[in-house]
Amino acid sequence: MIYLLKRLIKKIFITIFGSSGVRFLQNSHINLDNFHDRLISNPDSIFAVHLQRKLPKKFKIGMAVLIHERPEYLELCLDSLFGTNLYNYDITFLLIDDGSTDARIRQLIEKPRNGVYKIHRCFSEKGHNSWGAAFNRAMKKLMEIDNFDILGSCDSDALFHPDWLDKTMKVCIWAKENDHNHILGAFSSFNSSDYAFHQIIDTCETPYGKYVVKKRMGALNIFHFTRDLKRIGFFAEDKNDETIMTEKLMKLRIRNFSLDQSYVEHTGKESVLNKWRPTAVTNPVYGMNMPSAGWPSNLETADTLGYYRYVKQSESWGSSFKSDVKLNIMIPVIEKDLQMLPYSLQGLRENLRHPLGKIFIVSPEKGIYKTFCKENDCFYLPEDQILEIKKKDIHYIWKGIDRSGWMLQQLIKLSVDQISDAPFTYVIDADTILSSPQIIVSNNKAVLLHSDEHHQPYFDNIAKIFGFYPLSPLSFVSHQMVFSINHLIKMKNEIETKHSKKWFEVILGYIDINEQSCFSEYETYGHWMLINYPEEITREYWFNCQVFSQQENKLDFEMQKYKQYRSISHHTYIY
Repeated sequence: MIYLLKRLIKKIFITIFGSSGVRFLQNSHINLDNFHDRLISNPDSIFAVHLQRKLPKKFKIGMAVLIHERPEYLELCLDSLFGTNLYNYDITFLLIDDGSTDARIRQLIEKPRNGVYKIHRCFSEKGHNSWGAAFNRAMKKLMEIDNFDILGSCDSDALFHPDWLDKTMKVCIWAKENDHNHILGAFSSFNSSDYAFHQIIDTCETPYGKYVVKKRMGALNIFHFTRDLKRIGFFAEDKNDETIMTEKLMKLRIRNFSLDQSYVEHTGKESVLNKWRPTAVTNPVYGMNMPSAGWPSNLETADTLGYYRYVKQSESWGSSFKSDVKLNIMIPVIEKDLQMLPYSLQGLRENLRHPLGKIFIVSPEKGIYKTFCKENDCFYLPEDQILEIKKKDIHYIWKGIDRSGWMLQQLIKLSVDQISDAPFTYVIDADTILSSPQIIVSNNKAVLLHSDEHHQPYFDNIAKIFGFYPLSPLSFVSHQMVFSINHLIKMKNEIETKHSKKWFEVILGYIDINEQSCFSEYETYGHWMLINYPEEITREYWFNCQVFSQQENKLDFEMQKYKQYRSISHHTYIY
């Protein structure tokens, strides 16, 4: 159809203008592709793909739960789904298994549920190793069950807010009927945090809440008007199923959209599809703008970043918090950090609500650092005094770039036990500034902060060093860390006992020159604590803001802008 439309446009020009029309097209700046795109991208154009806008008053919904293995996620999914408030919607659920071999799967599918939910159960042999194949099979099965007006699905690692159904239907049905700026197709209750991949094109208002229009949208939870799905067609049964469908929709100018506020959360730490995907997905995607209340209690056990960011109440951040626990502080510094260091010290002294002991500046031996420490009431320590090795002893070259200094700083931070006699010592990067009041030890528990900085090589490295894989996919790389000195010593002793080498020799032995960053001190200590002393830590979201302005001298004037964050970071590698 697209090809024919372009030929029609060209023929109209030639019919009206004759041979001069051909020359006009050849010599002018008119681009037929762009002209065609404008024609079909306007939802009200006669050339546009016309999807269904309205539903009958009494519409019916069919929703499939796509199941394959992973019983621990499925249990959370079904328990939350069948705690949903139905609000008189006529919805039928299909629990469809794709050849699972774990006996617990059948038990969970067949578990009796409240009779208010209409449930069909289906077991089948394993189909094609793609999400598209599982979705297609489920949609065809739903079409056999009833004449549904809306067809949808969710993966078995989705966890539902009780009001997800009502919120989704009100916002998305209104949008389908009233949005005249976009051709809206599939919709979702889940607004993925992966904005780089699932790109947002527009944010729109409805009487019931906002929705976001996306270039691409994940399939944790997805709905189609049935007539739309039949018109667009099913997914390709291919490892690149989502990409193929996205390209198809882009050509037709059809847009996916979701609630701006996620009423479904993603709990899966590892996808079974990673065995067949071209590139495995490791970064834990979560729901954006989740409601702060009303979630089932099993959301906490699901251990998602969305829970820590939007739902868990802080025990350490705000002007009402204060601690009597004395802290020593270490800040590793090199020359490029001296511009930001005064602001970092200012943030510590104004916003870290602890009695502050010694502030150690650890740096190469040079007069400028001694002078800075004397002028700013800090203790100067040459880095050679706390670590046996020097930068020249580290061999870490990645694509011609010397990463030895970067690695040395990781080891310096893990050597904080050599200089501090306080039970808790706080380490912060020199380019990170605390921008609002907070504590870092609450009720004698260390506050460890989770970030969006997940980097898979750090997790792989932990497995090599300790022989265990981290319990959680969430990252502790927050540009700061409070260390229990006793536990830090125990961790390093464990490394040395396991490998019969000095702890830093073990870490250096696992340098991967194919990775720009292969080891993280914060990630390593955080996950070691989570496995060995979970009762001695409390976990919260980091609420950090990266500052891209190069006007460091204006930063103190602008600090008021960042009070909604715990910290701001001014990374020099951004430039």
